[in-house]
Amino acid sequence: MDFVHHFKKYREELERIELPALPYIGLFLQDLLMIEEIPTKSKQDANLINFQKMHKLFIVIKKIQRFQSVNYN
Repeated sequence: MDFVHHFKKYREELERIELPALPYIGLFLQDLLMIEEIPTKSKQDANLINFQKMHKLFIVIKKIQRFQSVNYN
């Protein structure tokens, strides 16, 4: 769990791990916080939505839901 490389090895292991598993939630919260800092609306046109930001949010939430899809005994 080396924070210098943004937990690269831990993230790779999370992708391969068999469920059920209990991941470190702080990693996902950190990702969500970093994504939240991205502007939601375009500076040029206030009516445009930043779909790249929404897609990044979707990816993180999907990873969290993967760990919630199997009961942990």
